[in-house]
Order: sequence, then structure tokens, then C-alpha cells
Amino acid sequence: MPSDSHQLRVYARALGLTYEQLLDWYADDHGEQAPHSGALAWARSLINRADDPALAQREFRASVADSESLTWQPLAFRLGPGAHAALMARTDTDRKALPSTVRRSFLSPGHYLDAALRSAHGQPLDQLATTQDPLHRGGGTLFLVGTDAHEMAKTLTTQLTAETKHAVISGLTTRFLNRLGPQPPW
Repeated sequence: MPSDSHQLRVYARALGLTYEQLLDWYADDHGEQAPHSGALAWARSLINRADDPALAQREFRASVADSESLTWQPLAFRLGPGAHAALMARTDTDRKALPSTVRRSFLSPGHYLDAALRSAHGQPLDQLATTQDPLHRGGGTLFLVGTDAHEMAKTLTTQLTAETKHAVISGLTTRFLNRLGPQPPW
């Protein structure tokens, strides 16, 4: 039987977080002195409410925090027209809602794509291609994303056809934007 630590690592990965980020979140919710023995049940409850907008917002904030590490690299994504339009519209809407002390160019579509791909860990990817949009033809659009998103894209490339991979990424993007809710995620 896997240890609690191992299972927490699995849950963290499924939520698009590191083990340390998951424990930090647990401490934020339950206090620094909370015993770690309750973390497993708490993490399991997070998995069970994966469509919760608060979880999507936390994934988005983790993506934004990770982008400050300056390790993000460009990657081409070929999204369906509906997913692409929703991604760009959400980015524009959230940029307008940024506090005046934050540069509008700081927020990019790559933050949402990165969070969407992070949230896919541990999910059956072939079932996530829910978009009905035909995909864009050509090389796609370059977005800056983090290491985890690059790894997920690489996994998709090895497991799926190119057409299915792009449909999955388009579906993940649409699903994530829907989960995020209408309010700005900060």
C-alpha cells in the first residue's frame, strides 16, 4: 500500500501542483500547526471537486507564479477557433481588470494554457477532446508556457495522433476557461 506521502504526491501531480505547493495550500487552509495526517483526506476532497472555480483560480495563480521563474519557453498550439477566441477574449478581459499598478502585458494567454495543461495530469486525455470546433490548419500559435506544460505536450505527442493531440489541448483550454469562472482569478 502506498504511503500517505506518495499518495499526496500523486494527488499534487493530478492537481497540477508540486508536493510542496499542495502542503503549502493545506497549511494556508488549516493553519501552519495543522497535523499533516489530515492532508490526505483534504487532498482527496480537492480531486473530487476538480470543477470548482476556486481550484481553477489556484491553478492559474500557480501558473502565474511559475512564469516569474523565467524558465518558460515558446511552444506552438493549434487550437480550435472557439477555444482560441475564448482564450484571447479571456486574456483581454482579465488584462482590463488588472490593478493599475500591474503592467497589462504581464498577463498572457500562455498563463491560461499552462494552467489548463497542468490541470490535466492524471486525467484520461483521450476523453478530454471535447471541442466541436474544427482545428486551425498550419503551425499554430506560439505561446510561452512552463516546463510542466511542455512535458504534458510531449506526453500527448507520444500517445496521440497530431490531430487528436491538438483537439485534446483545445478541449483542455475550453474546459479550464469554463472552470475558471467569470471573475478575474486574483
